[in-house]
Amino acid sequence: MHRKNSLSQEEVDRRPNEYQLAWAALENTKLEMEFTEVKSPIDGLVSRDYVNEGNIVRGGASGATLLTRVVSLNPIHFYFNAGERETF
Repeated sequence: MHRKNSLSQEEVDRRPNEYQLAWAALENTKLEMEFTEVKSPIDGLVSRDYVNEGNIVRGGASGATLLTRVVSLNPIHFYFNAGERETF
């Protein structure tokens, strides 16, 4: 399908391989991007960020880097200490 003498046969043979390598690199990048999202199991607000862009973080259960905290707003649980004689 190529014009005579426009491309060498070697180059014609190499192009599909380059395409497949580029496609594999794209799919790999898409997969890696899925790991850049952090999803919370609860609804709420996030506190300040503990890690900024460019910081090194560690994964896994032990030694994992704390990114931020999620604070639940519904319901709100709180504790307070009150003496027996205090009234509100």
